[in-house]
This record gives sequence, C-alpha cells and structure tokens, in this order.
Amino acid sequence: MIERFLLQKTQFDEILPESKDVGMIRVNCNSIKVKLNPSPRDNLKKLKDLLPRVVKERIDKQKRWLLQMIDTIKTPPTKVEEYVNQILQLDHIDAHYQSHKDYIELNNNIYNHLIAFDIVDTKDKAKRFMDEAYKMIRDLD
Repeated sequence: MIERFLLQKTQFDEILPESKDVGMIRVNCNSIKVKLNPSPRDNLKKLKDLLPRVVKERIDKQKRWLLQMIDTIKTPPTKVEEYVNQILQLDHIDAHYQSHKDYIELNNNIYNHLIAFDIVDTKDKAKRFMDEAYKMIRDLD
C-alpha cells in the first residue's frame, strides 16, 4: 500500500508539469497538483503519525509482560506457597513465551518496513524500545 502511494505520487508529479504555456499565457499548475493529488500525501502523513505510535504501544505492552515475568522469576520464594506459585508462573511463561516473542518480532518487522519506506526516523525511540524488549526476551531464555 505504501509503495502504491509513493508510486502514484511520483507518476502524478511526472505527468502534470509545474507550468504550461497556453497560447500567450503561462499557467502555474502547482495549485492544481495540490488539489488533485492530496490523498497519497495526506495518507502518508497519517501513516507517519500513526504507525510508529502503534508499534511503540505494542512493544510497550510486551515489555510490561516481560518485566512482570522477570520480576516473578527473580523474586526468591520464602514459603512453599510462593515456590509453588513460582513453578506455576514458570509454566505460564513457558506456555506463552513463544507467542510473545513472535509478537515482538512481528512489530520489529513492521518497524523495519517503516524505516525502509522512510516513515520513521532511524533515531526514533521505538528502535530503542525494541532493543530493550529483545534483551528482556534473552533474559527469559
């Protein structure tokens, strides 16, 4: 979809000149271009605003889960009940670990596509969040 928007914008810019001579009058086509071609530009702007935020929110959700699981594992049990709860929590982590890891990888792929299409700045904080999430996943391994 992003490729199509970029292609349409490029094709439209190539087809319609900046100015055109009509007899003795030179017509400036820039205002016509803006009116006829707002959609891809507007949609790209919306995507640039929305997608990085969505990816960051999704990664934050996974980070919260990972932090909660790491805290649970690192807390030393002092009673039998705590030990049993920790074993149950380890089973829970084992059962859900791969799905959370896959979710992080999916969002990382989305983020890499955003970089490829120049939708986010490579200095964006979302990359740092992803790196932190991967570190937490390695801590759980």
